Amino acid sequence: MNSENSDSEKNIAYERLNAFRKVIESLADIVDKMEIKCSDSGLDIQVMDSMHVALADVHFSRETFTSYRCDRDVQLGIPIKHFLTVLRGIALEEKSLLRFSCEDEPQALKIEHILPNSQFEFDITLYQIGTESYSVPELEFDTKVRMPSEQFRNISRLIGSFGEYINFECEDKRLVVKQNGDLIKNNMSLKPNEETVFIDATAPVNLEIAMKYVNIVNKVSTLSSEVRVNLGNSTPVFFEVDIGSIGYIKFYIAPKAQN
Repeated sequence: MNSENSDSEKNIAYERLNAFRKVIESLADIVDKMEIKCSDSGLDIQVMDSMHVALADVHFSRETFTSYRCDRDVQLGIPIKHFLTVLRGIALEEKSLLRFSCEDEPQALKIEHILPNSQFEFDITLYQIGTESYSVPELEFDTKVRMPSEQFRNISRLIGSFGEYINFECEDKRLVVKQNGDLIKNNMSLKPNEETVFIDATAPVNLEIAMKYVNIVNKVSTLSSEVRVNLGNSTPVFFEVDIGSIGYIKFYIAPKAQN
């Protein structure tokens, strides 16, 4: 990533660095370390929490970066806490350059922040790559919902602040998101319209998931104009945030077991 002379290019570089940082912050709420797979098409990240409840699948296209080169596929085991500390401390300025690089057999990730009158370098030691990878089969959902991201954020802001779990219920093309706290019960209902809300329901769905995972999706929802929520009686809850030419973030969340 780099910041050029024009304001528009500078703003694009800043926005993409901010998007990159926000996504990594969301993953930090799930795991302490992550594996980045680098290829000619971009960066791919998959992480699963220790309870095997949440799987995150992230892709950053090569267009995320002003300049990108990957001569051969490499895998980087990144300690997220240290990586985020560096990213949060960097502010792109005019005529500045932010560069990530590593060797063909990487032992460390080098981060350079180069300014006209100063330069900062960080070498983050990589951890040993494991062999585990995750493959998500093609899933059939009973309910597919598309809503504006601002409306999705109401789930965390207005509905999900009173309990550990939140309930998603859909029937007759009406989605109800509700929570029953110790002292309060609340809900938000959505119906489809031609412009902003799309609901395709082929069977009734009623399930609960942990609110903390909805809050994680909420963090990255600002990167897109809409959020997709897919629900099924025998599938994980699937959240998708498409960030255009930059890539996508997908979350698969196991619902709470029904009694």
